Amino acid sequence: MQRTFWAIGLTIGLTIGLTLAAPSAQADVLSGLELSAGIGVLGHNTTGVGEPLLDYRYDREAGPVVDAKLRFLLGGHWDSFHHGLTLRGGFQRGRAFGRGGYGYRWGFADVAYSFRAVLSFLNGPGRRVFAAATLGMTGAHADAGTGRGASSVDAIPRRAASQELDHWALGWVLGGEVEVHFGHLLIGFDVDMRRLYGFDTAQDRTVLSSAVLRLGIAFDVRRPHCPMGIFVIPDLSE
Repeated sequence: MQRTFWAIGLTIGLTIGLTLAAPSAQADVLSGLELSAGIGVLGHNTTGVGEPLLDYRYDREAGPVVDAKLRFLLGGHWDSFHHGLTLRGGFQRGRAFGRGGYGYRWGFADVAYSFRAVLSFLNGPGRRVFAAATLGMTGAHADAGTGRGASSVDAIPRRAASQELDHWALGWVLGGEVEVHFGHLLIGFDVDMRRLYGFDTAQDRTVLSSAVLRLGIAFDVRRPHCPMGIFVIPDLSE
């Protein structure tokens, strides 16, 4: 448990430090708003699972994941770099969305700092390409099922596991992504790793790894900055 609090404290410190160290807004700033949904693959690797449960995907399992992401970005050098806040939530229910049973049903939420750079050499008419990195905090709830596969002699311990292995966890998330904007249309690909530390459970460490294809909308608005530090209403016609 002491390691858990050290890891959480380090994550919070890094997130705050990166935010304070980010380049401050200058005369022109870019206000960016992105809203997207994704579908991909997420796998978990969880400690503290022993016999007779090892063959039923409580320790590790991969399956489809769906998520939603909201991101707000600011940039001092508006045509090159942006930074800001990313909020994301996702859901996974084992292989084949839980058909045939599952070890854990995962729900997670991220609050993270993002830094995004324009890949100008890949831009074209009506197309802008970005690369981004994300670091922040993540929390998750693991709802244990009765495991994957037919229930036979292990039916009783599997039913007990579905009640006893539920737990909450907190940790950090690190990710990278590439996005292409066609006007307001956003197409992206994310790769993320979450390291989670469980509370009051033998399943005290979990790694969630995911790869997600993303589709959404993006609004990038260049807006002038008033000398008195008050933002004027942006001109959306540009």
